[in-house]
Amino acid sequence: MTPPTRPAHPLRRDVPSTAAVLADAQDFAAMRRYRTFPYDDHRGYLQQLERLLRTLAAQGVHTTLCLFDPAAYARYCADHALDADDPGSRARYTAALACTGATIPYDGTPLTPLLPLLTEEAARRASWDRATALLARAGRCPTCGEDLAHAAFTRATTALQQLLTALGEGTHHLVCTLPDPGGPLRAYLHTTTPAHGPPRLGETDTLSFCTVLA
Repeated sequence: MTPPTRPAHPLRRDVPSTAAVLADAQDFAAMRRYRTFPYDDHRGYLQQLERLLRTLAAQGVHTTLCLFDPAAYARYCADHALDADDPGSRARYTAALACTGATIPYDGTPLTPLLPLLTEEAARRASWDRATALLARAGRCPTCGEDLAHAAFTRATTALQQLLTALGEGTHHLVCTLPDPGGPLRAYLHTTTPAHGPPRLGETDTLSFCTVLA
């Protein structure tokens, strides 16, 4: 006889969850050096993770996914004097990622199609962060004292507005790619412009696009 399932705590739906995913086999292999990491097969790890995500979704728990970066995790543990070979440290790193890293919501979609989207979101966030850092180092104009980063962002915003006006009605996919010694900076923007009314833009994607364009 199967024992009855214990009901979830009444507050469980009010407490969101975050799962940091080792999306590729190389990152998974890097984590296997830790004694407390309990998995030895990447495919099996993803299958167990997906079962957990489905269980949480069935309980009505909102869950977000982020990428687990073993190198960044090691730096995080070193910076915070944590034992990297401790599940609690992995949990703390995951919680930090939920606040500062790239995330996507889990909506019941299988992990196989979700992981490329998560990887793309992480790359977009990394480009945004690097572009922001580059702008922050721009300083001020030696002649007039104007904040160069602010001026560049203003020009980028104006250029985007003019481009969308020229494109007119319809659904558009814009791509901005710039060379950089640290790797290409990329930003994407999906927008729909109705026949009557302004373009419909996502705030985060628009900020990212204009930052890279600047």
